[in-house]
Amino acid sequence: MKLAIKYLGLTIILGIIGFLLSNYFRELSVLQLSNVNIEPIHTKMAGQFNKHILFAFSFCLIPVLFLIVFKLTSLRSFRQKLAVYMIIILSGIIFWQYRILSVSKTIKEFNNIEIPSIFDIDSINFEVFLMIGFTVGTIISILIFRIKNRDKKH
Repeated sequence: MKLAIKYLGLTIILGIIGFLLSNYFRELSVLQLSNVNIEPIHTKMAGQFNKHILFAFSFCLIPVLFLIVFKLTSLRSFRQKLAVYMIIILSGIIFWQYRILSVSKTIKEFNNIEIPSIFDIDSINFEVFLMIGFTVGTIISILIFRIKNRDKKH
């Protein structure tokens, strides 16, 4: 019961932090596109709020995904627990950076025209790729530590 309360508190705190940092996340993502001739626009007001909620939900998922790995693999040491957190977070960052790279490549293809490119920032879905990365990191962690801990039992 104590463990559930601890993770619930961590989930709420990370959700609040995620909601507050979502603007900075989006600005950082747009800055990494590294194109001078682009102008990001918002086409829907509701889309801005939905992206805040989605990014906060992505942050809330980290402790929940860790708990899933913890229950399925019976992690033993602090190093294994830290490795799970790192795998989840790094895979999220890798998927997010992949999305930035693919959007940047697309914009460079369209940027051969002399007029500035305008794109809808709400349709890029950086937050979705971050969440997918967290989920893939969870699956990778389950596979790694289930095999590793199974070998130690025998």
